[in-house]
Amino acid sequence: MTRRIEERCQDCGSTEIIHDAVAEWDVEKQRYVLIDTQDGCNCNSDLCNGAECHVDIHDADTGEQLGRAPHSFTYVPKSEADAAWADYAAQQEADRAERDRVRQQEQTIHQNAEALAAAHQEITS
Repeated sequence: MTRRIEERCQDCGSTEIIHDAVAEWDVEKQRYVLIDTQDGCNCNSDLCNGAECHVDIHDADTGEQLGRAPHSFTYVPKSEADAAWADYAAQQEADRAERDRVRQQEQTIHQNAEALAAAHQEITS
């Protein structure tokens, strides 16, 4: 079953959201065909009066707030998406810490090699 998605304004909760879009003329269909939509949007509710807005994604049937997990195009309940993003951020931080640790080890090895080379040069001279 395909989930039906609904965008809501984060400020007022309205679904009167509009996006800028790119369209091109299709000679065969004799109409404009949507090519792409832009990220920015405006809310046309009476409260927002066309102001720029940010949207929350909801299940159109249940009203449940949704989100996307990292590297996913599928909407899931927001709590699951938030947990997946937290896990992803923790893994990214662990990966950064490991890269820093390896870099530090390599720097120490390089410094020790230089010190040994200098000591060897001094002994043999």
